[in-house]
Formats: sequence, structure tokens, C-alpha cells
Amino acid sequence: MLYLVVTALAAFSTVGPGSVALQIQLPRRAFLTSTAAAISATTTLLPVDAVDLNTDEFTITYDPTVGPLGLEIKDVTFSTAIRVQVASILPSSQVLGQQSWKDYISKSQTYLRTSSYDEYLQDVADKLAPPPGLIISSVNGKSTERTNAQGVRQILSEEIPKMDGQPILITLKSSSGFNEALVTLKENETVTTNISPSSPSSPAQDLKITQLKKPLTPTATIAGVGDLVEVAYKGYYLPPGITDASKGSGRVPFDSSSARNDDSTIQFVLGKQPFGQFPPAFNVGIEYMRVGEVRGIEVPPVLGYGEEGFKKFGVPGSVFLYFEIELKAVNALYK
Repeated sequence: MLYLVVTALAAFSTVGPGSVALQIQLPRRAFLTSTAAAISATTTLLPVDAVDLNTDEFTITYDPTVGPLGLEIKDVTFSTAIRVQVASILPSSQVLGQQSWKDYISKSQTYLRTSSYDEYLQDVADKLAPPPGLIISSVNGKSTERTNAQGVRQILSEEIPKMDGQPILITLKSSSGFNEALVTLKENETVTTNISPSSPSSPAQDLKITQLKKPLTPTATIAGVGDLVEVAYKGYYLPPGITDASKGSGRVPFDSSSARNDDSTIQFVLGKQPFGQFPPAFNVGIEYMRVGEVRGIEVPPVLGYGEEGFKKFGVPGSVFLYFEIELKAVNALYK
């Protein structure tokens, strides 16, 4: 594990096997598992690029002139990629007094075991607070999507001297924020999350989900992995180089539920369909939908058909997809 105990000189000392005492600040996002990964001797850094905040992100600040940031971080694996997770927070951490952190903790019931922020602070002091469920996504706009904890340390050490005593902006991504936003999605509202591409040289890609039509009722049956879902959908791909799926973007129809079936709908077990039957984004886009709801899903290549495309339907490689999906039923329940 690494301790972000930043100092203006960004000095580092060993605090345990595979551990380093950091001295700097943190950034933004991604999804993770709880599997810890060893820190690699070789640090892979993404090209420096600025990234807009997504639905599941928020920003904190680190002031090297005040003292340590006070976050413990570690490497975790997600699929084949490494992410840097905030493993715990120290009682002296600068973020505890920041409004963005308070808002995140207060809204994240998964992590807040107590009824008030003061009680949460007491849990932090007693070392009883659960992990905050956050990934370091960027530092001062520099993406940390495809680097490890050592890489974060390197980026931070480079940023401190540039800031001339000014605070550093760190963007954090909630591992559950995107899903939580989908549960409470409202009509014409869009939630966005950034998905790391398979290649380090490729830019990051956004997955966007918009509620086009609200459910039949606020308590209509909700879809989850393992449920038998019945949907009607239309699929489009965007011309190569186009990433905006709004009407007028030249999107090309290539698939629909009526084309696959004599009926206008199809049924399948969510998350269990054979590989290649639908792109991975189908699972993400349909989960947490309620019966009667219609969603528009803008799918980046990494969650679509990738670099190879889908020759059966004439879909080129490395293109964005767009699906309009209506959830008709869940486990044969039509309400």
C-alpha cells in the first residue's frame, strides 16, 4: 500500500513490503475489484490529457503547504487493467474538511455506517471506517487511468513544483457512483462514466446512458443480472471518427429486436447471454432499468465490438454504437 502523505519536496520512504510513503495529491476514477496487485517496477503512464468530470466523479484539493494529504492507496485489478484505489483515510487527512468529500460520504450509504458525518469522523479516528470505494482518476487534469500507485506518485511529484504553493486538483471516481446514478435516473437525464480503452495509446472513452422515457411506475420491476428480461431495441453504429450519437450524426441502423425475431421483442438472461450475442454495453445499459423504461445508450468501441467490428452486421471496427432499448418485462412481470 502507499500512503499519500505529501510534502512539498515529495520525498518518499518505505513503509512496508511493496509500500511507499507518498507526498502529494490524487485524481479521478474507474471500476475495480478487491484483488490487490503488486506494484510493478515499470510504471505505465497514459498520455497527458484533460478529462471532464463524469457522473461518478468529484474533485478534492491537496495543499502541500498545509501537510500530508492523508490517503492510503493501493493497486487493484479490473479485468486486465490496474487501477489505484483509495484503501483508507487517515484521521489527519486534508479531505475530511472538504465539502466535496462530505457530500460523497453523505450520499454513499454503502460506505457510511453511521447516521451523521461527525460519527463518520469518529469511525475514521477509530480506524473503523470502511474503504471509501474510490479510484484515483486524474491529477491536475492528467489521467491516471492506466497507471499504478508508483505512477500516481510520479505524477504527483512532478506537479507539486509546478504549482508554486497552489493547491493541486485531484479527481476521484466512485466505484459505485455510476450504478447508483442509474437507479435514480430521471427522464431526459444522462449519466456518464469513462471507460479505459484496451490499448494504452488509445484515448479514454465515455459510456453515456439517457432515460428517454420513464418507467410505467416509480416502483415498476427493476432488472438485475440473472433476470430473464424482455426488450425491444434498435441498434445503430456511427460513421468512423464520429463519437456524438445525437440525431443528425449520420448513425447507421444495423440491428433490431424485430430483425432477430418474428416478434418485436427478444428475451434473454441479463449478464448470461452467449459471448458475441450482444455487446458488453447491453448488460451495463439494461441493469437497473424498470419495466416500461426506455434508454438511449451511447457505446464506445471498448464496450461495443472493439477494433474488429461485427462483420455479420456490417459494423466497422473501432466505431461508436447507439442503442434505443425498451424494457418490456422482467421475469415475465409486465409491471
